[in-house]
Amino acid sequence: MNTKPYIILGEAQESDSEEEIDYSDVSTGQIEQCKGRIVTGEAPESDEEMKEMKSNKGSSSHTVSTIAVPPTRKKYRHQSILVKKLCERNTSLHKNINDFISQTTMNAGTELNVTNQRLLKCQVQLQDGAEHIKKLNSNLSFLDYNLQTLLGISYLPKINICDYVKVVENKLS
Repeated sequence: MNTKPYIILGEAQESDSEEEIDYSDVSTGQIEQCKGRIVTGEAPESDEEMKEMKSNKGSSSHTVSTIAVPPTRKKYRHQSILVKKLCERNTSLHKNINDFISQTTMNAGTELNVTNQRLLKCQVQLQDGAEHIKKLNSNLSFLDYNLQTLLGISYLPKINICDYVKVVENKLS
Protein backbone atom coordinates (compact mmCIF):
# COMPACT_ATOMS: atom_id res chain seq x y z
CA MET A 1 0.00 0.00 0.00
CA ASN A 2 1.25 3.49 -0.81
CA THR A 3 2.10 5.54 2.34
CA LYS A 4 2.58 8.87 0.60
CA PRO A 5 -0.23 11.37 1.05
CA TYR A 6 -2.00 12.63 -2.03
CA ILE A 7 -4.19 15.67 -2.45
CA ILE A 8 -7.45 15.70 -4.35
CA LEU A 9 -7.97 19.06 -6.02
CA GLY A 10 -11.01 20.96 -4.85
CA GLU A 11 -11.26 19.19 -1.51
CA ALA A 12 -10.05 20.92 1.64
CA GLN A 13 -8.46 19.09 4.53
CA GLU A 14 -10.74 18.79 7.53
CA SER A 15 -8.25 18.25 10.33
CA ASP A 16 -4.56 17.91 11.10
CA SER A 17 -4.94 14.17 11.64
CA GLU A 18 -5.72 13.65 7.95
CA GLU A 19 -2.48 15.30 7.08
CA GLU A 20 0.48 12.95 7.06
CA ILE A 21 3.86 14.61 7.34
CA ASP A 22 7.12 12.84 6.51
CA TYR A 23 9.74 14.04 8.98
CA SER A 24 12.45 11.66 7.77
CA ASP A 25 13.96 14.31 5.47
CA VAL A 26 14.45 16.86 8.26
CA SER A 27 17.44 16.23 10.50
CA THR A 28 17.23 16.84 14.23
CA GLY A 29 20.08 19.31 13.96
CA GLN A 30 18.01 21.56 11.73
CA ILE A 31 15.11 21.45 14.18
CA GLU A 32 17.36 22.22 17.16
CA GLN A 33 18.86 25.16 15.28
CA CYS A 34 15.44 26.81 14.77
CA LYS A 35 14.25 26.59 18.38
CA GLY A 36 13.93 29.76 20.40
CA ARG A 37 14.31 32.22 17.56
CA ILE A 38 11.98 35.20 17.48
CA VAL A 39 10.90 36.55 14.14
CA THR A 40 10.36 40.29 14.05
CA GLY A 41 6.67 41.01 14.40
CA GLU A 42 5.84 37.86 16.34
CA ALA A 43 5.30 37.68 20.07
CA PRO A 44 7.04 34.94 22.06
CA GLU A 45 4.80 32.08 23.04
CA SER A 46 6.31 31.32 26.41
CA ASP A 47 8.95 32.35 28.92
CA GLU A 48 11.02 29.30 27.97
CA GLU A 49 11.64 30.74 24.52
CA MET A 50 12.98 33.92 26.09
CA LYS A 51 15.41 31.91 28.25
CA GLU A 52 16.54 29.82 25.28
CA MET A 53 16.98 32.95 23.20
CA LYS A 54 19.26 34.50 25.82
CA SER A 55 21.32 31.32 26.16
CA ASN A 56 21.67 30.83 22.39
CA LYS A 57 22.26 34.51 21.65
CA GLY A 58 26.01 34.18 21.13
CA SER A 59 25.81 30.99 19.05
CA SER A 60 23.25 32.10 16.46
CA SER A 61 24.32 33.63 13.21
CA HIS A 62 20.90 35.11 12.45
CA THR A 63 19.64 38.46 13.68
CA VAL A 64 17.39 37.99 16.67
CA SER A 65 15.19 40.81 17.91
CA THR A 66 14.88 41.35 21.62
CA ILE A 67 11.65 42.28 23.31
CA ALA A 68 11.81 45.37 25.47
CA VAL A 69 9.92 44.91 28.72
CA PRO A 70 8.61 48.19 30.16
CA PRO A 71 10.01 48.92 33.61
CA THR A 72 7.56 48.40 36.43
CA ARG A 73 6.63 51.41 38.52
CA LYS A 74 7.52 51.25 42.15
CA LYS A 75 4.74 52.16 44.52
CA TYR A 76 5.56 55.35 46.29
CA ARG A 77 5.44 55.00 50.02
CA HIS A 78 3.64 57.81 51.79
CA GLN A 79 6.20 59.14 54.19
CA SER A 80 4.64 62.41 55.26
CA ILE A 81 1.18 63.81 55.90
CA LEU A 82 1.68 66.37 53.11
CA VAL A 83 2.36 63.64 50.57
CA LYS A 84 -0.70 61.70 51.77
CA LYS A 85 -2.90 64.79 51.47
CA LEU A 86 -1.52 65.54 48.00
CA CYS A 87 -2.24 61.99 46.89
CA GLU A 88 -5.78 62.19 48.28
CA ARG A 89 -6.35 65.53 46.55
CA ASN A 90 -4.96 64.17 43.28
CA THR A 91 -7.22 61.14 43.52
CA SER A 92 -10.20 63.36 44.30
CA LEU A 93 -9.35 65.70 41.43
CA HIS A 94 -8.94 62.76 39.06
CA LYS A 95 -12.33 61.36 40.13
CA ASN A 96 -14.02 64.77 39.78
CA ILE A 97 -12.57 65.31 36.31
CA ASN A 98 -13.64 61.82 35.21
CA ASP A 99 -17.14 62.38 36.60
CA PHE A 100 -17.39 65.77 34.88
CA ILE A 101 -16.24 64.37 31.55
CA SER A 102 -18.54 61.35 31.76
CA GLN A 103 -21.52 63.55 32.72
CA THR A 104 -20.77 65.98 29.88
CA THR A 105 -20.44 63.09 27.44
CA MET A 106 -23.71 61.56 28.61
CA ASN A 107 -25.52 64.92 28.31
CA ALA A 108 -24.13 65.45 24.82
CA GLY A 109 -25.21 61.92 23.86
CA THR A 110 -28.71 62.57 25.17
CA GLU A 111 -28.95 65.86 23.27
CA LEU A 112 -27.72 64.16 20.11
CA ASN A 113 -30.37 61.46 20.57
CA VAL A 114 -33.13 64.07 20.96
CA THR A 115 -31.84 66.00 17.94
CA ASN A 116 -31.70 62.79 15.92
CA GLN A 117 -35.34 62.01 16.80
CA ARG A 118 -36.41 65.52 15.76
CA LEU A 119 -34.52 65.20 12.48
CA LEU A 120 -36.21 61.87 11.79
CA LYS A 121 -39.63 63.44 12.41
CA CYS A 122 -38.75 66.33 10.09
CA GLN A 123 -37.59 63.87 7.45
CA VAL A 124 -40.91 62.01 7.62
CA GLN A 125 -42.81 65.31 7.37
CA LEU A 126 -40.72 66.40 4.38
CA GLN A 127 -41.38 63.09 2.65
CA ASP A 128 -45.11 63.46 3.28
CA GLY A 129 -44.98 67.04 1.97
CA ALA A 130 -43.14 65.93 -1.16
CA GLU A 131 -45.75 63.23 -1.74
CA HIS A 132 -48.60 65.74 -1.35
CA ILE A 133 -46.89 68.16 -3.74
CA LYS A 134 -46.60 65.39 -6.35
CA LYS A 135 -50.32 64.65 -5.98
CA LEU A 136 -51.16 68.37 -6.28
CA ASN A 137 -48.97 68.63 -9.37
CA SER A 138 -50.73 65.70 -11.03
CA ASN A 139 -54.15 67.17 -10.12
CA LEU A 140 -53.09 70.54 -11.51
CA SER A 141 -51.95 68.90 -14.75
CA PHE A 142 -55.31 67.13 -14.98
CA LEU A 143 -57.20 70.41 -14.42
CA ASP A 144 -55.02 72.21 -16.97
CA TYR A 145 -55.73 69.53 -19.56
CA ASN A 146 -59.48 69.69 -18.91
CA LEU A 147 -59.49 73.51 -19.03
CA GLN A 148 -57.63 73.49 -22.36
CA THR A 149 -60.15 70.98 -23.67
CA LEU A 150 -63.09 73.10 -22.56
CA LEU A 151 -61.63 76.28 -24.03
CA GLY A 152 -60.99 74.52 -27.31
CA ILE A 153 -64.64 73.53 -27.74
CA SER A 154 -66.99 76.23 -29.05
CA TYR A 155 -70.30 75.17 -27.58
CA LEU A 156 -71.58 78.74 -27.09
CA PRO A 157 -72.78 80.68 -30.12
CA LYS A 158 -70.75 83.66 -31.07
CA ILE A 159 -72.51 86.80 -29.93
CA ASN A 160 -71.47 90.10 -31.27
CA ILE A 161 -72.00 92.53 -28.46
CA CYS A 162 -71.51 95.62 -30.60
CA ASP A 163 -74.44 94.73 -32.84
CA TYR A 164 -76.65 94.00 -29.85
CA VAL A 165 -75.81 97.36 -28.26
CA LYS A 166 -76.72 99.18 -31.49
CA VAL A 167 -80.06 97.43 -31.71
CA VAL A 168 -80.89 98.29 -28.11
CA GLU A 169 -79.90 101.94 -28.65
CA ASN A 170 -82.09 102.15 -31.70
CA LYS A 171 -85.07 100.87 -29.80
CA LEU A 172 -84.52 103.26 -26.96
CA SER A 173 -84.13 106.27 -29.14
